[in-house]
Amino acid sequence: MEPRTSKVDRLFIRNISLSSCCEIGDTHTLAPENDAYAIQRQLPIFLGSEGKFSDYDTFYTPLLVTNVYEPIQTAFVNDEPIINVSTVKITSVSAASIIQVGSTATIDAQFRGINIRNYLRTPNE
Repeated sequence: MEPRTSKVDRLFIRNISLSSCCEIGDTHTLAPENDAYAIQRQLPIFLGSEGKFSDYDTFYTPLLVTNVYEPIQTAFVNDEPIINVSTVKITSVSAASIIQVGSTATIDAQFRGINIRNYLRTPNE
C-alpha cells in the first residue's frame, strides 16, 4: 500500500457512536467491535435479571473466519499523491462502522446485537 496524503476541506458528522471511527489518512488496521443488547417495550417494565450477554450464544460463539486465498493481479495508477475531498456530510455512523478518507490494509469490523421488542395487544387483535 503506497502511502498518500489525504486532504478534506470540510467534514460534518452529526453523530458517531458505538465503536465507530472516523479516519482521515492511511492506517494499517481498523478493528472496531460492538456488542449491543436492546429491549424496547410499550410499557417501561424491566426486570433486573435481563441484559446478560452470557444468556445469548450470539455474544460468545466464535465467528467463522474463512481464509480463502485467491491470487489476483491488480494495478493502481495514482496520478496525484494527494486524495482531495471537498465536503463530506454524514448524518450518523453507528455499530462498528468506519468512515475513512485514505487507505487501510486490513479492516476487521464486528457487530453482534440482540434487539427485543415487546408490545401489548388488545383482545380483538
